[in-house]
Amino acid sequence: KYDIKSGNLVGMEALIRWISPALGFVSPDQFIPYAEKSGLIVPIGKWVLEEVCRTSIEWEKMGLTDIKISLNMSPVQFNRQDVISVLKETLQTYAVNPKNLEIEITESAIMNDIESNTEKLKEIRELGFLISIDDFGTGYTSMNHIKIFPVNYLKIDRSFIMGIPEKPADMAIIECLVNLSHRLGINVVAEGIETAEQ
Repeated sequence: KYDIKSGNLVGMEALIRWISPALGFVSPDQFIPYAEKSGLIVPIGKWVLEEVCRTSIEWEKMGLTDIKISLNMSPVQFNRQDVISVLKETLQTYAVNPKNLEIEITESAIMNDIESNTEKLKEIRELGFLISIDDFGTGYTSMNHIKIFPVNYLKIDRSFIMGIPEKPADMAIIECLVNLSHRLGINVVAEGIETAEQ
């Protein structure tokens, strides 16, 4: 992630990939649904969190204190009752600064129980983690919910970014989302920027 004003690198996203000896490269679109269905996503997610913590500590030792690492949290993980205790335990085990870690949760995962999930998001923020709503604009979040979700970032889905600057409708949506987010004190991440114009 780059800061659009300074051009500085400010963050990276941890993305899991599977290279199978038998199958070769297996896309996350293929294996994540199976991992979620079977429950394997829980230990996989815990492993990713631990790897991110280890990496963050290493980067701090190298003086990279301003680089945040974001990781996706599966709805299966987010909906578990032990999600807060797992996060708390991991922070204690690795003694990592949670301000360098950003938990990304899709808007559809939050919307299945708004009241309970808003409380859960508050607890995650109280632990010190940054929170991002991932794939924003593709789910069912109403504008009313944005103001109550305790989040640091909205990640505008790549499907909107691909249409700018050519498509006026996408430009208008992006402009509105950025302005609204900033007025609410929420930072914006635009996914999939590939050109200077975008």
